[in-house]
Amino acid sequence: MEIEKAIGDLLRKNRMTLSAAESCTGGLVCDRITNVSGSSAYFEGGIVSYTIKAKAKHLGIPAKYIERYGVVSPQVAKRMAEGVRRAFRTTFGLSTTGVAGPAGGTRKTPVGTVFIALSDENGTRVEKLFLKGTRRKIKEAAAEKCLQLLYDRFVPVPGTQGAGSQRAATGDISNRIEELRQSKKSKIVLIRKTSQGILDGKERLGIFPASFNPPTLAHLALVKEAGGQGKLDEILLLLDIRAMDKKPVEAEFGDRLRMLKKVFGRDPKISIGLSNHGLFLDKIEPLRDVYPDPIE
Repeated sequence: MEIEKAIGDLLRKNRMTLSAAESCTGGLVCDRITNVSGSSAYFEGGIVSYTIKAKAKHLGIPAKYIERYGVVSPQVAKRMAEGVRRAFRTTFGLSTTGVAGPAGGTRKTPVGTVFIALSDENGTRVEKLFLKGTRRKIKEAAAEKCLQLLYDRFVPVPGTQGAGSQRAATGDISNRIEELRQSKKSKIVLIRKTSQGILDGKERLGIFPASFNPPTLAHLALVKEAGGQGKLDEILLLLDIRAMDKKPVEAEFGDRLRMLKKVFGRDPKISIGLSNHGLFLDKIEPLRDVYPDPIE
């Protein structure tokens, strides 16, 4: 079975939707998805954002952000996937950006360098590819890898049994949280990113640092009230995983995550992030990789 057909069956079965933002692949991902009869049941649309201007206008990525990191970068691939998912309000957002050649390569990003990304409510995964061949071959290979990235979201995690899309999502989050725990640098992992949040640096983001303890409805009311008073477009609840009971009595780590999503997950303006060690000022730089530049 062709991978686009398998993806369509999985999306339809799980009542999920898809959108895509493409640069170097020039619409090949969308073409393959829509080659499947009935794809309108799960594919909302795509954007070929080939220029910086198009990425800024249609995906909400500030031009200064793109100039800072480079068009062909993991940061821009990430923001493209998140931007298209937000624009079409889909379950998943895919993106591609790279150098297909034969010209345009640099020492930092030689011909064949491609970044692909997949975004959903649990966060965004970015992969770097080094592809070889003609311009056409590189574009086709990048589109194939992008579809594979989405397909892998549904298949069982190696070493598990009977795992579906939910297990794959859990496994991916678990890996990123473990990396967060082990990292000696200040990092942030989004476990929920609202699709109705800020689009660029002109909107208002509120950051609420807190300890990683079981939440209550009172916490939700407090955060929502603060968001309303501050006229915020999005609220990031940023929880420090090191600031929790050393011997949890009320709930274990996984239980706390589930409680967080249950309490805060239904509010369209609230995103949830986990951070590790460091003062709040130490978290500014990793926040720049997640949000536009209103963070000063």
